[in-house]
Amino acid sequence: MSMLFPIGFLLSVGLAAARPHNPILPGFHPDPSCIFLPQWNDTFFCASSSFNAFPGIPIHASQDLQNWKLIGNALSRPEQLPNLTNAVGGTSGIWAPSLRYHDNEFFILTTLVFDKMLINDTARWDNLIFRTKNPYVPNAWSDPVHFIFDGYDTSPFWHEDGTVYVQGSHPWEISPHIDQMQLNLDTGEATEQVPLWNGTGGLAPEGPHMHLKDGYYYLIIAEGGTGLNHMETAARSKQITGPFTPAPHNPLLTNANTTAYFQTVGHADLFQDSHGDWWGVALSTRSGPEYVSYPMGRETVLTNVTWAKDEFPVFQNVSGIIDGPILPLRPQIRGDGAFITAPDSIDFAPDSTLPLHFAHWRIPDAAAYAISPPGHENTLRLLPSLLNLTGFDENSAPTRQTFVGRRQVHSEFVYSVDMEYAPEEPEEEAGVSVFLTQASACACLGLQFI
Repeated sequence: MSMLFPIGFLLSVGLAAARPHNPILPGFHPDPSCIFLPQWNDTFFCASSSFNAFPGIPIHASQDLQNWKLIGNALSRPEQLPNLTNAVGGTSGIWAPSLRYHDNEFFILTTLVFDKMLINDTARWDNLIFRTKNPYVPNAWSDPVHFIFDGYDTSPFWHEDGTVYVQGSHPWEISPHIDQMQLNLDTGEATEQVPLWNGTGGLAPEGPHMHLKDGYYYLIIAEGGTGLNHMETAARSKQITGPFTPAPHNPLLTNANTTAYFQTVGHADLFQDSHGDWWGVALSTRSGPEYVSYPMGRETVLTNVTWAKDEFPVFQNVSGIIDGPILPLRPQIRGDGAFITAPDSIDFAPDSTLPLHFAHWRIPDAAAYAISPPGHENTLRLLPSLLNLTGFDENSAPTRQTFVGRRQVHSEFVYSVDMEYAPEEPEEEAGVSVFLTQASACACLGLQFI
């Protein structure tokens, strides 16, 4: 996971007609879930995990699979999920949103995870349903409906009889398998979880998505953990309740045991474009097989998929250049957010707000941030928090931390900031950080009153 502070970049959105390159969502955009909606002007929509970042669950849109714009965040109001403040540890928070569209409405199912709780404590998992009629409208996503599922990575599937089935990951440390249940999206009422498929034997079967094609229910899952052994596998059945038969050529997608630059490929989702061509998105790290340095964390990559009648899908291997059809460039996307690789030049004008792609670590104290306060136009005023970025224990921050940043999306960039700082008490500090978690943050430019 990676979320960095720098806000000035040299590179901008490329408009030349060329083959798209990976990653399509660079920087900290793991666990992608994407859909294509012809009724929404032939637009692709993608959601990503956000862990402790707030606003959370970023939603990006594109009409050509190359130019991606942040159109909003499903988690944008503190009152939607106040318990995010209590998420302890860098791997807690929002995991694996599943984005779907049904009956003229957008849905996201996701899990707020308290990763420091015991694995057998059901309070570790808070599963959520967000919904909206229009993702372009600011703060349009609903307050969540909470539902009980012992596990995470929940994903909905609408059966032709109207029943909503949810597939999710049972805690693999206890019993590794994918579970399924029926769910009322309005009330959160659910049936008992039933084991659906154990996977192929890889570590941590998770990230399930169900697809109906040619009379088969295809269950696509991740296995192997999110490290170098990450992979995507599949099984299918004539009945949504199973039994499921594994694909003969599993894994469908992996870069494990290769020298590829893109590693840890997995946690995939599938969708079609306006021509009926299939695509897959997955998470990946640009680490090479050494898996030592990958400062932008887990990013979203795209790959072309061939899915013949009555067969399992065939994924192209993930690499820098994306094979497959090239869609006409259509960079005009609605919404007030920034394109993913656009440069920043922020002047904090009066009556403006923080850009959509800026983020805090957990829910912020709103009183600690002021744009163009009296006597200081075109500035962002930050009031010091009791705790610095490390906090008491490198995991929690019960009194909240004053921090605002943005995801690093380029390997090379230029950053500059003008800073006024007048400390009054010992141990007051301010500065710029390359920030990963509370336990891993570099004070690249720091000033402290001693």
